[in-house]
Amino acid sequence: IIVHTPTQKILTYQHISHIEAELPTEYFLRIHRSFIIGLKYLRSFSSTSIYLTNNQELSIGRTYKDDVMKVLNLPL
Repeated sequence: IIVHTPTQKILTYQHISHIEAELPTEYFLRIHRSFIIGLKYLRSFSSTSIYLTNNQELSIGRTYKDDVMKVLNLPL
């Protein structure tokens, strides 16, 4: 996987599920089988996408939609 930070990109051969288990859930959210976001970079969202402060749009995976909506305090 590639971890994007504000200053660099880091390539790691760990599984995303391992990275997810190590991250504090109050600061990070898995939104797709390929994406974990830092909540402080969340700018806005819709029912299908997350928009980050760098103007990047990421899709919310169907598997993760209910959990994402709960964290964002939205009705399902």
